[in-house]
Amino acid sequence: ISHRQLNMNYSKELDGLRATAVLLVLWAHFPKIEGFQLLNTVIETGARIGVGYFGVDLFFVLSGFLITSNLLKEKKQGTISIWKFYGKRLLRIAPIYYISLIFCWFYFGSTGYDIVSSAFYVSNYYFVFDESGGPLRHTWSLSVEEQFYLFWPFIVTLLSIANLKKLTIIYTPLLIFLLAIALVSWNEYIANRLIYRATPFRMLSLCLGAYLAIRIAQNQPIIRFKWLCLTISGITLLILVLLFDTLQLTGIKSILTMYGFSLLSFAMVCGAYSGLFIQGRNVFWLFRSRPLVSIGKVSYGLYLYHAIILFALNICKYQVDSAPLSTWLIALTLSILLAYLSYYLLERNLLNLKDRLFS
Repeated sequence: ISHRQLNMNYSKELDGLRATAVLLVLWAHFPKIEGFQLLNTVIETGARIGVGYFGVDLFFVLSGFLITSNLLKEKKQGTISIWKFYGKRLLRIAPIYYISLIFCWFYFGSTGYDIVSSAFYVSNYYFVFDESGGPLRHTWSLSVEEQFYLFWPFIVTLLSIANLKKLTIIYTPLLIFLLAIALVSWNEYIANRLIYRATPFRMLSLCLGAYLAIRIAQNQPIIRFKWLCLTISGITLLILVLLFDTLQLTGIKSILTMYGFSLLSFAMVCGAYSGLFIQGRNVFWLFRSRPLVSIGKVSYGLYLYHAIILFALNICKYQVDSAPLSTWLIALTLSILLAYLSYYLLERNLLNLKDRLFS
């Protein structure tokens, strides 16, 4: 990989992966369309194979990769500035997040634990036990990332590169596996929900992203890991598809899903930066395409707003099984339009401010 490709300040492939992640999530969250059997089959198939799970895992691997890349860059230059790290995160994430919470507070009258837990970034644990539908259920993944940010810069600061590498690729995956087995043995019902939303388990994807950043920082090859992860994740996910009805919501299915999608997401990010060639053609050219790059830039807002819009239009999957085509298209259009307006009117200015304040 060239040094130009490894410049993590900006990468078209990165935005392409972000776009892929958020589009997979939208695929999973939008309801079926009344009278369109073929499209409904596609939507149902997406739910069956877990496209939403895959999309969130892609976000996690990318987050672990980018955050660790930036931290390692600072560490190599001297000292990691913790206050700059949190300042950057605050300016990037908090403004439109809390604007969304305030909107939900006034528009939906959300004054319960859902909005409180979201405001304090612990909704991933609240929604483990609350199964009622709401406009803020998707904030659980943002809570996972914020909890990760609380301790990760300190770990990168304190550990050597060698120990950090062992932590991300050996100790964390092993400990997560043992914890998952123990939890499933104790209470399978709670285990299934915690494995999906609890930060200790989603650390698998975050740490795999961090491991990739470490290998790149050390100028080590990643191609063999890409193919290994593609193979393992492919086999794992094939087992899940073949045994979908047999496994149902068993603990073993939760564990297989967690490892399968984490490895697949890791392989995807590896492939985007090292190239994945089939018959001499790089199959990752799509991630550099203008439409995906454009969507990738607004992916945070699109992820944040779409579920709120679906709920406001009463076509969230928790509210209905299917929706009229007109309402479905209105929801999609509003989600995309609001994401672009948010980015170009607010987020981009905050990103520029972040660069000026914390350069």
